[in-house]
Amino acid sequence: KFKTIPAFKMAFISLLLLAGTVTAKHDTTLLQPVDQSTHAVTTVLDGDVYASTPAGWVLAHCVYDVPENSVVHKQGNNTLIVELENGEMRQVPQCMPLVNPSNAVIRRQEDRGTEHVRKSRQLPPDYDGWLQYAAYNHTPSFNTMTNLMSVPDIPSAMPQVLYLFPGLQNYDWIPKVDPLPTDKTPFDIIQPVLQYPGYGKSWGLRSWYVTIHAGALQSTMLEAKVGENIECNMTRTGEESWFIGAKLPSGLSTNQRVDGSTPGGSERLQYQPWAYVTLECYGCKGCSTFPKQPVIFSDIALTGPTGPVTPTWRPNPKPAVKQMCQEHTTVDGADKVVISFQ
Repeated sequence: KFKTIPAFKMAFISLLLLAGTVTAKHDTTLLQPVDQSTHAVTTVLDGDVYASTPAGWVLAHCVYDVPENSVVHKQGNNTLIVELENGEMRQVPQCMPLVNPSNAVIRRQEDRGTEHVRKSRQLPPDYDGWLQYAAYNHTPSFNTMTNLMSVPDIPSAMPQVLYLFPGLQNYDWIPKVDPLPTDKTPFDIIQPVLQYPGYGKSWGLRSWYVTIHAGALQSTMLEAKVGENIECNMTRTGEESWFIGAKLPSGLSTNQRVDGSTPGGSERLQYQPWAYVTLECYGCKGCSTFPKQPVIFSDIALTGPTGPVTPTWRPNPKPAVKQMCQEHTTVDGADKVVISFQ
């Protein structure tokens, strides 16, 4: 259920937003980034440390854990305010590289610019990108995307990290295929995500919100068990506000809420017209690093401003450069997509 912001808190948030960039008096007012030692995968690209996320490589110091039941408020100066459940406020500054000023917040492609630039800015060879996916576009935007996502078996060999997810994006941007986004083409993705390894040597479950300005925000990780069906939910709660959630059969859930409707907030959240179901991997080494069972995205339901939307899913409109095994995407009607690995 969407959390309503009391009027006095909204007034305080609005004052902060209208004031522009907020300078913290104490470090405790800042939301602290994830300890780099806990990331699934990190790599150094052109001097800066990047961490693996389901949106691609993100500057590692710009990945944050968002406590459960928090609300993320976007600001007009490319920063965020995170309102905790107890009413306290934490700030997320605009993400900037620490070493090389020319580094982007997110790295997802390697074929841009002159040959010299391509060689100097290549992605690491263990980033495989979106290996399989299905996409559908609905203009002007979706209002909801809900579905079940099955938890497949554990691979016999461990990849660096394997991601499975449904997601909504503000425009069609695919890893290792499309040019990097810029301030003129700002990007975001909202996504409930299943990852392996995640919770120890089991599957892990989080909800993510990723932008090119503030970095990546991840919710609390839960353990997902083989054979379970995860309830995935991306629901518009306001003109520029979203609930992003994932729920286990036990009733446990991991969620975050993003609100761009405050003064100076992000208009990009107003339009999320691209829907996906996706297999993404870092460091897959063949069939052994994949499950034997497929991942099934079922009971897919989409709505737009005028009501239900019946999608015509397109498998891999921009296909991966190579396959790791026998990956394949099968569309079984408007409400079911199956991604197989073997």
